[in-house]
Amino acid sequence: MRFSDGTELAIHGLWWIAQHERQGDGEPALLSHIAEAQGVSESYLAKVFQRLAHAGLLVSKRGKSGGFQLGRSADEIRIGQVARIFEGESDDEIHTCADGKRGCLARSHCGITEIFGRAINRMFETLNEKSIGDLVREASNPIARIERTWLR
Repeated sequence: MRFSDGTELAIHGLWWIAQHERQGDGEPALLSHIAEAQGVSESYLAKVFQRLAHAGLLVSKRGKSGGFQLGRSADEIRIGQVARIFEGESDDEIHTCADGKRGCLARSHCGITEIFGRAINRMFETLNEKSIGDLVREASNPIARIERTWLR
C-alpha cells in the first residue's frame, strides 16, 4: 500500500507546526513557510490543512497574525488518525472486494477480504502507536536545520 501525498503532507505539516509551537513564540505557523519548507504549493497544502482543520486537528487563524496552530495537543494526534482522514475511514475504502466488479464466487467466505482486513487493522494499530508529539521528541535536529535541508 502506498500512502497518498495528502497523508504525507499532513503528517509533515502537523510535525512542522508542533515543532514551531514547541520552539516558537506562540504565534501561529504561516502556511507560506510550511509550503516552502516542504516544497509544495500553498494552495495544495491549504487543501490538506483544510481537511485537518475540519477534523479538529488544526485551527486556522485569520488576519495579520494568522496562520495555523494544532487543534489539540501533539500527543493526542495519532499518526493512524491522520492517515484515516486521507486514506479512508473504513477498510472498504482501502480494499474493495472484487465481487461487485467480477461476480466473485467466494463472496462472504472470502479469505482475501479477511486477510486484507486484518492487515489494514494491524497497520493502523501500528500507526496509532505514535503521535505527532512522539515524532517531535524523537527528532534529532532543530527546526531551523530541517528547514535548511528542505530548502536546498
